[in-house]
Amino acid sequence: MGAVEIGAFLSHLAGANHVAASTQNQALNALIFLYAEVWHLDIGDLGQFVRAKRSSKVPVVLAKEEVNRLLVALTDTPQLMAGLLYGTGMRLSMGLSVAAKTSSVVNSLQDSSSVAIGFIK
Repeated sequence: MGAVEIGAFLSHLAGANHVAASTQNQALNALIFLYAEVWHLDIGDLGQFVRAKRSSKVPVVLAKEEVNRLLVALTDTPQLMAGLLYGTGMRLSMGLSVAAKTSSVVNSLQDSSSVAIGFIK
């Protein structure tokens, strides 16, 4: 695979596969590393290839006051989960995983305590 094929591959990533700019850059850097450090070959001039466009999306961030209003409006488990996610900075999937594991532990503790109470009687 020469410089022309590599350029075509990178253009294909950006065009047909619609990959992010960071993905295309990572592929380019991996190929440059492979040629230079592993195969000890000069990759040559890649010429012009289609570059993936950088996303213009800006993350939405709430002010502290907005977060406080949101947390106060919630109650019970949703308030606990939202506060936990906000306070720890964990992602939603991790928070749900923690909630599922906690629920499982609580249920097993309740089961074992009822068995222990039955045993004591």
